[in-house]
Amino acid sequence: MNIALALYSLSVVGGGEKLALDMYRALRDLGHEVDLYTTRFDERAWQVLTSDIDNIQRPIVVGVPLIFKFFDRTKTLRELLVTSYLVRRLRLHYDLVIETQTGVPLRWTDAAYVHFPLVEILRFEWNERRLRLHEKAYDSFIIWLMTSALVDTSRPMMANSTWTAKYIRKAYGSQRVYVVHPPVNLIKPCLKVLVAEALGHVSCPRRELL
Repeated sequence: MNIALALYSLSVVGGGEKLALDMYRALRDLGHEVDLYTTRFDERAWQVLTSDIDNIQRPIVVGVPLIFKFFDRTKTLRELLVTSYLVRRLRLHYDLVIETQTGVPLRWTDAAYVHFPLVEILRFEWNERRLRLHEKAYDSFIIWLMTSALVDTSRPMMANSTWTAKYIRKAYGSQRVYVVHPPVNLIKPCLKVLVAEALGHVSCPRRELL
């Protein structure tokens, strides 16, 4: 099966980036053809991330239209729009598209890894902080994008803990949430079920859901 693994950025060294590479290796070990895509890339970060990994394919860096330059000062909005653009393009060419960075189950993906649902942080700020009018307008727009315009809550989602899975259910009302633990050998069983679930080949048993 041909699978695209999409990240908005591979320009820093962090846990999210390492986990995406663990997923890449696990899917390859399961026999799938996997390509890694990003829109931002840093060679030094890549060298650090892959220093202990052999025979890993370099990511394919996709250029984005210049219109997205207008959103450089609105980081969250830019990430959402650029990633949506990326996965929409990939959707035409792959059996499965998995997105691992935005924390949103985008409607053009087949599955998403959610480190933490950002919409819950924005809602907390809305209730707890004194936001200025333009900040409220911006947050309201982002929340709308994250909960309506850009999302499909029927997509299976992955989380790194049962605690995070609880907040994903709260944010999106979804029960199709899987806890995925690094390293690679622990990721494989869950990804095997997730791929079948995303393709609609099987329904995951209730005991597998959190």
